[in-house]
This record gives sequence, C-alpha cells and structure tokens, in this order.
Amino acid sequence: MNDDRVRIFVSSPADVDHERAMVKDVIEGLAQEYLPYFPLQAVLWEEEALTADRTFQAGLTRPADCEIVLVILWTRLGSPLPQEPYRGMTGTEWEFVNAVEGSGSAGNPEVLVYKKTAPRLVDITDAEAARQAVDDRRRLDEFFRRHFFNEDNTFRRAFRTFDSDAGFRDLLEVQLRKLLNRRISVERRASTGDRQWRGSPFRVGRPFDTGDERVFTGREREVRELLTRLSERAAAGRGLLLITGASGSGKTSLLRAGLVPRLTRPFQFEEVATVRCCLVHPRTDGATPIDALAARLCAPDCLGDALGRFGLAAAQMARLLNNEPTVAAHQIATAATVQA
Repeated sequence: MNDDRVRIFVSSPADVDHERAMVKDVIEGLAQEYLPYFPLQAVLWEEEALTADRTFQAGLTRPADCEIVLVILWTRLGSPLPQEPYRGMTGTEWEFVNAVEGSGSAGNPEVLVYKKTAPRLVDITDAEAARQAVDDRRRLDEFFRRHFFNEDNTFRRAFRTFDSDAGFRDLLEVQLRKLLNRRISVERRASTGDRQWRGSPFRVGRPFDTGDERVFTGREREVRELLTRLSERAAAGRGLLLITGASGSGKTSLLRAGLVPRLTRPFQFEEVATVRCCLVHPRTDGATPIDALAARLCAPDCLGDALGRFGLAAAQMARLLNNEPTVAAHQIATAATVQA
C-alpha cells in the first residue's frame, strides 16, 4: 500500500514543553487544511507506545524515517543517552544528527531548527541549579557552534530564532506551509480523490461560521492585524476591539471563521493556554442584548459549569450584569479561571 503520509517529528528538551503543545496544535490545524492532499501526522515521544524493554530513544520512530523534523531549543539540549549507540549525545542532539544525516544521504527529511532567545530566570540561591543551568547553556552553545557555524564563523546551516509565543506560531506556520506546498504537484492538486471538501464552500445568504475555517480564505491579512491589535490592547490593559463596516461586508465571517479559530489556539497570546469564546447575536439570542449575553455566558459550552457553582444561571447573571456590572465582571473572570 502506498503510504503518502507526511510525518512531522518534533524534537525538543523539556524546557520548551509549551512550544511542543503549540506545535501539536498547529499541525492538527494544518492536517485538516491539507487533508485533500495527504494525511499529516505529528510524531511526539509522549504519544508513542514506549515499552519498558528498551530506552526511550530506541522505542521512538526515527527522525530520519519521517518527512519533516522540527527541532526546538532554548536553554538546554536534554539528558544524555548511553554511549552506545548514541555516542554520548543527548536525545535532542541525537535526533537532530539522525535527521541531518538522513537528509544528507537520502534527501529526506527536511529539517527546521528553532532557537528561543527569550531570557530564562534561574534561582541563584540554589547553587546546584545555577551551576547546572550554566553547564546546560554551555553545551547548547557548543552544539550550535559545531553544527551551524564554520570555523570562520560563517553559517554552515540555517536556523531561525524567536522570542515570543505569537512569533513562534507565525514563523512555524509560514515555514511548514512552504514545505507542505512543495509536496503538492499540479497534478495532485487537480486530482485529490475522496478526500476533497464535500459540498459547496460558499455560504449563500449567510455568513461563514466557526466550523468553516478550512474554506474561509482571502482575509488572512485582516486576521493578522486583528490579532496584533488585540495583543497590543491587552498589554495596555484595554481589551476591547470594535469591528465596524457596512452591512454585508463580511464582518461576521471575518470574526467567526477567521478570528475566533485563531483566538482559541493554545498560546496564541503569551502564556495564555486556553481561550473561551462567547459569541452572541444581541437581536436574536435573547429578549435584550444583556439577556442574550447572560444566556451565552451560562451555556454549558462556555462558562455554565463554573458560574453554576456560584449560583448564577442566565436569569441571575442578567440581573447582575444590569445592576452590578463590576461584580459580574469579577464573577466572569473567576469562572474563566476555574473552568480553564
């Protein structure tokens, strides 16, 4: 059977765990988008069936057997492996070497390396932890000197740097799309078999909704601008962003199929792992806009469980929003923290 999967091996030490979660989320999103062309699969050690009769590394899919390898580094290379057959390298170092050796001999996999440049805090009152952090950093620097620079300090191999969650996500998506698009020939684009989108992607007389992200295209620049503005306003303590435009200009589609799916991705914003969206149509979801908002906030797929613990159903929440908006805002913020 012809295996046309594109496997993306994710290699990293433990200090970039939440970047790994972000990579998994990006790959799952791209998997839906590229499903008409090939299955896309993230290969992560935490999802492998590792048995106790061998080392972690021996039980993993080899990077050289995958089509794309992502290596993410920050302050350390990871834990050393046995001298044989791993030559005393750490797990991440061995995975990188295995990938580039495979690429050099067979032209596969394609290897992308990312280095996080944000500072890391170390407790200097813990002498052993501080010493270990310095040793880890020294070994990481030596790894980059050996594999990415020539003796005259010119670049030998390419790598990219990032300093924030949003920057990493954008960089990762752009680079992965370029690699994946190269794998789609003109003939394959024209003949994608049974995995094509079923039905019309157009929404006659109604807006695109949150489930239409795969076929909602052409507004990528506007979505990026909205995300940037939200991030800037949140950092300044002012989270409100108003989208205005003529009737029929696509505001609802931009919000529901463009912005909301991006907002709900893990770590779209710095250190924010989970975002919940409360989408309300003030004219149709309740007797008044406040009633509509209260009903959606108390819905099971929003904050219903957490608000229910405070004795707040839709009617009580509507009264609180009308009469004590500051208290209501505090309850909503507390419920969001509890339900996260």
